Amino acid sequence: MSNRMVKNLMRIVVVTVILAFAACSILSCGAPEFTFEQKQEIEQLVDQTMKDNDIPGVIVGVWVPGEGEFLLAKGKADVETGQDIKLADRARIGSNTKSFVITVLLQLVDEGKVNLNDTLDKFDFGVVIPNGENITVRECCNMTSGLFNYTVSDGFQEAAGANPYRKWKPQELVEFAVSNNPYFPPGEGFEYSNTNTILIGMIIEQVIGSDLSEEIQKRILEPLKLDNTIFPNTPEMTGEYSHGYRYIEGEDNLVDVTNLLDPSATWAAGAMISNLYDLKVWAKALATGELISESAQKERLKLVDGTIEDLKVSYGLGIFAIDGFRNHAGELPGYSTAPFYNPDKEATIIVLLNKNPNNEHLASIKLLQRIAEVVLPEEN
Repeated sequence: MSNRMVKNLMRIVVVTVILAFAACSILSCGAPEFTFEQKQEIEQLVDQTMKDNDIPGVIVGVWVPGEGEFLLAKGKADVETGQDIKLADRARIGSNTKSFVITVLLQLVDEGKVNLNDTLDKFDFGVVIPNGENITVRECCNMTSGLFNYTVSDGFQEAAGANPYRKWKPQELVEFAVSNNPYFPPGEGFEYSNTNTILIGMIIEQVIGSDLSEEIQKRILEPLKLDNTIFPNTPEMTGEYSHGYRYIEGEDNLVDVTNLLDPSATWAAGAMISNLYDLKVWAKALATGELISESAQKERLKLVDGTIEDLKVSYGLGIFAIDGFRNHAGELPGYSTAPFYNPDKEATIIVLLNKNPNNEHLASIKLLQRIAEVVLPEEN
């Protein structure tokens, strides 16, 4: 090829590139982005939440098709070493575990192995359940059973405080609940109680004859390729993770409580670990009913109104509905997590905080709501 031909070819390439850039400018090529003002406002909301609640580290992910994407990891994953928090860091997700457990339960409903109208007296929990002949599986799933929340019982708190690494049997957790009076007769109120999901986990194991963690792995984590999500059986966190912190009475500084409690203490109600990217996949799968039948999803989305702490929610079968978003939220010593999906807008917002309790209860959900007002103002 002559020098002249090479020069002509180069001119063509340069002109083509220039025209391509011009076309992109005119047609707004590339992924849409939130405005600078929106990004700035979200970061200001994060800063304020961190300041108000003395939170060392925050992870936020926002995805709104046609509008933009915003990812932020701010603060420290490890206060002692000064390690920065990273987007991919694992965290304990607390009560988000319930959404996994009840999805497995709904799969068993699809398989004809469990009926949502089955009463608890059909199953053997190794302990007598008050009103067990009247409490249904559905009422355990939507928090209308009236059963006392074992985690707030004096007996459990004293025992867990004396030996945080104790290995608990689910039956032992239920015994703390039934030693206290129910909140109300079955179906006549709403009270968020971890006891309900412990019973659902026991039902799953009884019906299938295998460990709950194995069923979650086989039925949910593997099909969705959630490689950073686990149901642990020891207190230690592994891989890249954010430490969890809280204030403890008598201590001057934040206390690292990352590995302070054996996961058997919360089991089906709150033991699992995940990260931002896995939770993005799970939030959509849960909200849209990806792993269950259409009829089971309709049952899941039969909502009852209630209050958790000071937050008004509509609650289905292991799922929240708040401001057009669906999923669950989780709080555990050291962590507060809210991964939610809006089916109408196909939007996902995820917030992970590495401190709990906070001055503001359910701070992760409240931060999520404030972010939603910024990126989806027409929905609020």
